[in-house]
Amino acid sequence: MLVFNLMSSKVFTYTDNSELHILSAKTIIQFDVWEANRVRDDAHVEALEAAIKNPEEIQGPFSVVQFTDEGVLTFRLIDGQHRQEVLRRHFVRNELAQDFQVLIRRYYVKTRDEIISIFQRINMSKPMIYSGSSTERLHEMVKALTKEFMLDGPKGWIQLIRANCNRPNLSTEHLETAIKLYGLHETDLTPAELVTHALKMNAFYLGNPERLPGVKVTKNIMDKAHEYKFYLGLDPRCSWLTHSQ
Repeated sequence: MLVFNLMSSKVFTYTDNSELHILSAKTIIQFDVWEANRVRDDAHVEALEAAIKNPEEIQGPFSVVQFTDEGVLTFRLIDGQHRQEVLRRHFVRNELAQDFQVLIRRYYVKTRDEIISIFQRINMSKPMIYSGSSTERLHEMVKALTKEFMLDGPKGWIQLIRANCNRPNLSTEHLETAIKLYGLHETDLTPAELVTHALKMNAFYLGNPERLPGVKVTKNIMDKAHEYKFYLGLDPRCSWLTHSQ
């Protein structure tokens, strides 16, 4: 567990109650990156390494969220993962390299919605996708699936794949995490091909929902899935991404 003293390092408090802190570079590389963050683009990391002659030039600020997860104080890096990786590689290659200080902006959050809001606000003014990269392919895959699975309901269109939703809808955070886990964005698979596969797997489960691998849901959730004729969101691991009928 990552333990450090932030209180003694505070140098400034912003109007939104987030705080600017001084932290050691060897500590910042220990932070886990927020699970729903964009995929790290190693080509971008290498470009940063080539452009930075002295790693101590990387002063931040990095953006970190603090929250309590099942009673455990938890931190996640939500901005600066490419610079973090440059620092990590620096210390791995140079075990005797001296530590130095960087700046972090710490946000206190209570819900996942708050993390998403902060992440979007931070990244509104910066490019989110590197053209031709695995990051771009990931976002294009999610975008294509989101666009395909729409239900024309009595009160308008229902987006079956969207952020911050519960089963049987499919959370885009779970979908992105699964695509990254299975490495699909790093293959030649196109968004259109992934959509075709998703439609086939949904139809496969529609024929017999018991085909869903090891998924346990309540009757209400399953009834809703039957109503929507949408089953891909029942499996939080999205194992259908790599399975075939």
